[in-house]
Amino acid sequence: QSDNDKWAFEWDVLEDESRINTVNIIIRDAVSNTIIDQKTIQVSTNNIELDGLGLVNGGQYYAEVKLQNIAGYWSDMVTTNTKMIDTIPPDPPSVNISEFLTSTSNFLLDWDGTDANSGVAGIIYSIKNINTGELTTKSVTATTDITLSDLNLAQGGDYEIGVYVVDNAGLISAPVTRNILVDATPP
Repeated sequence: QSDNDKWAFEWDVLEDESRINTVNIIIRDAVSNTIIDQKTIQVSTNNIELDGLGLVNGGQYYAEVKLQNIAGYWSDMVTTNTKMIDTIPPDPPSVNISEFLTSTSNFLLDWDGTDANSGVAGIIYSIKNINTGELTTKSVTATTDITLSDLNLAQGGDYEIGVYVVDNAGLISAPVTRNILVDATPP
């Protein structure tokens, strides 16, 4: 989760005749089980967003939720999955790309990235033709060596490759860019 002040909850209504009108939510630190916040709120919809929580970056939290219908009956307590708060983008990647490509269709992108909180999910890369301005952008899942294929690069073309790390909270690093020249013709 990339927002340390908000947490959204949504539930399914199983019985229409007795709608939910009260929600009790307890937010706990997942390591110490300490109660961070507790709220009992009147509702008229099947969702709610808590605001102003001030959860700590890098912290892990879970919620315990109970619902009450208009007849006054409370549901069993339901516990959410643990959420890690990550509000800091990952570090820019280290990228190893040759400045000369010998193929117009693929090349090996050797990269490495880190994220101290939620971990690295993958990368986004962009390839910009410096002469025409044409831009291609794609995302790939986490791997440190990947062969980019089906690129349709032009022989003799000048390109700028941009590589961004994406973490598991969806935050994106600053890019690392490299200029490359496609030379697929032997001397």
